[in-house]
Amino acid sequence: MHFRLRQLTSRTLLAFAALVWFCPGGVMLAVAQGPGLGRDQPQADFAGLDIQAVAGWDGRVDLAAPVPLSFLISNQSAQALEGQLILRDRITKREVRLGDVFIGAASVRRFSAVQGMSDWEDCVATYADGDRVLATRILPLVTGKDFSEDVNYLLFVDDSGRALQMPTPETASDSEMPLADSVVMEQGGTAISGGPASNFDASRFTPSPGTGRAVQPVSARTWQIPQHPGPLTVIQAMLFSDVVRPDMLNEKQWDAIGRWICLGGTVFVHDSSKDLLDHLKTAVSLTLAPPVSLDGLRVHRCGAGAIREYSGKLFSAEETTSVRTVLVAAGKLSRSGILSVLTDDATRYRSSSSADRTRMLVIAVFVIYTLFSGVGTLLLSRATRRRVAFYTCSVVLLACMAAAVLGGVLRTSRGDLHWHSVMQASPGGLIQVAGIQVQSAGGRNTEIAVQGRNADLQLLEDTNPNYSRDQYYFRLQQYGPSYYEEITAPGYPAFSEQSNRLSDVPDAFGIHVPITPWGRRQCTAAAFDSGVRGLDVTLKFLPGAPSTEQTMSAVGPDVSVRGQWSVEVRSSLPFDLSDCSLVLMTCRAAVPGETGDRQFPGLLVPQGSPITKFIPLEHHIPMGDLPAAASRNGVTENAIFRNQHQIGHRSDSVSDSIRPAYNGSTGAWIVGRILNSPLLSIDEAHSDFVPLSEKHEFIQEIPPEQLPAEWIELHQDWLDLQLRRADERPGIPPGG
Repeated sequence: MHFRLRQLTSRTLLAFAALVWFCPGGVMLAVAQGPGLGRDQPQADFAGLDIQAVAGWDGRVDLAAPVPLSFLISNQSAQALEGQLILRDRITKREVRLGDVFIGAASVRRFSAVQGMSDWEDCVATYADGDRVLATRILPLVTGKDFSEDVNYLLFVDDSGRALQMPTPETASDSEMPLADSVVMEQGGTAISGGPASNFDASRFTPSPGTGRAVQPVSARTWQIPQHPGPLTVIQAMLFSDVVRPDMLNEKQWDAIGRWICLGGTVFVHDSSKDLLDHLKTAVSLTLAPPVSLDGLRVHRCGAGAIREYSGKLFSAEETTSVRTVLVAAGKLSRSGILSVLTDDATRYRSSSSADRTRMLVIAVFVIYTLFSGVGTLLLSRATRRRVAFYTCSVVLLACMAAAVLGGVLRTSRGDLHWHSVMQASPGGLIQVAGIQVQSAGGRNTEIAVQGRNADLQLLEDTNPNYSRDQYYFRLQQYGPSYYEEITAPGYPAFSEQSNRLSDVPDAFGIHVPITPWGRRQCTAAAFDSGVRGLDVTLKFLPGAPSTEQTMSAVGPDVSVRGQWSVEVRSSLPFDLSDCSLVLMTCRAAVPGETGDRQFPGLLVPQGSPITKFIPLEHHIPMGDLPAAASRNGVTENAIFRNQHQIGHRSDSVSDSIRPAYNGSTGAWIVGRILNSPLLSIDEAHSDFVPLSEKHEFIQEIPPEQLPAEWIELHQDWLDLQLRRADERPGIPPGG
């Protein structure tokens, strides 16, 4: 009897052990993750609760930038709900609490957040009331739809769920089609010219070479618009349908759109939506310039961006002129804004006075203690016990006193701060963005604040500030002097939005900076001032020869332009500029030996064209110093446009980061330096860091409508000439 009982007990234990052995994953997953967080079987939602959760837009998530997280929560039950929105990474077990959300009975609530998720592997959003899980949603972060570096993105905002229809491609026989309106069809993700309409990718608009970038529309609804301009900087344009009303977005969303426009974004609004246009005019932080006509649109420039009015219908089977006009204009927008200029010149690790001093103090205390406690004790090896005990107690007591004094020094020591800013001027006001590097001095350095009108300050994710510069030199050595670095991130690096800790202080913005002793962190700041105008620039060009080939010709890797450039600059700025110059840019087609690898291109053009890329060239007209409210003139004859990126080193100037708007375009900029920052400043009274070094640069772009018509015509003729010569080149297959 006892034997059978023991046998039954053994079999029961073996069965239980086998159950745990063969299915520990489900048991441990349920125990570790709790209800509603299983990978395949999420818990059912609370009855009457519906949550729409979206990361990014239309399945596209850029983890290198701040990610917009949007929630539309509908409560159709008779019970009011209150809980927290929680993000969890099921792989790394990371958890982020977004905040408390209250939803009344039979009501709808929208909730949005901006989160840095560059190192997230997986994401599950949970709406929970304590231990009670009300709903869970899986937010895909890797969807296979990445943001491409040579495509302009158009965010189409419409609550009906409709997608923007691309215009049908014209055939090669349509000889009357303008060059700017021609398209190149795509097949299998690679652009090809010609072919039947069945091979056309209806989700992307691709213009002909030299007339702009490809445009990828991305659909979004009004509740998906973030409340900070950071996530919007990965796109180049936003298109509001004619049914969008101002009350569909809250004031924080309008403020984010307004700041994004000032930073370089473009918004397309229907000309019949007067209320929407008026609301945008009040949302921007700068003053709108008088409207001008460009590419068939009415353009209101504001800061580095613009508001453009379109007409006609977006959804019409008979008429696609409006959609084509918007897409052509969106393809000509630049991806290289003021934020890209700042990111391209990454802040380097520099000397740290306070950090080095406190580090040496710590080392000195430990070295002295080691000498007296170790070497001194050995010297007293033959002394009496009483003397050794007295010596040891004295050393320990002095070490404790030194440690106490050292702890006080470390706690009260202020960290080091280095910052670099770029100011962009426009007729509607000034924009200044800054990259700030802080280093702890070994103590409790956790607060940083800036001052400036409409200021904003955010803490970036942990990244190596030397990455961009080191990567450039590595690629330069590997691929030779013909390597040209294309900017891949047009906007803010990844960060999680922080609220202002100094909301009660006028024109101040402060945040908390978690940092390890002697650690380094990166921040970014921005400010806007509509009360100051920029420079008034008058640019003229007089061609020196009647034909294009005589006026503009290739001289080896450079391009010679015969003619006279004259520029007049009148300053309305309240501060002085130094080392000013006018930067002119054009381009030339790459010769077969310069095609290189597609992974590190210059300015890409679609494959199937006889030209695979354009090389940007630039010419500088020095203008010297420009005092406040002064004027300067500059003249140059027979300019030589050179590729500055073929040099084996990079100049420490903002002009080295200027990029053309698109492949085959031309442009002009005024660049210079500023001695003292006129708009942004470090609020030392509310910061735990002391500024050690600073560098401030100035840039103002001359709009395309203000460029000389003679130069625009000559540049277009030069582009057409290069395309014709490439077509006639014997023995060169399409695509180079």
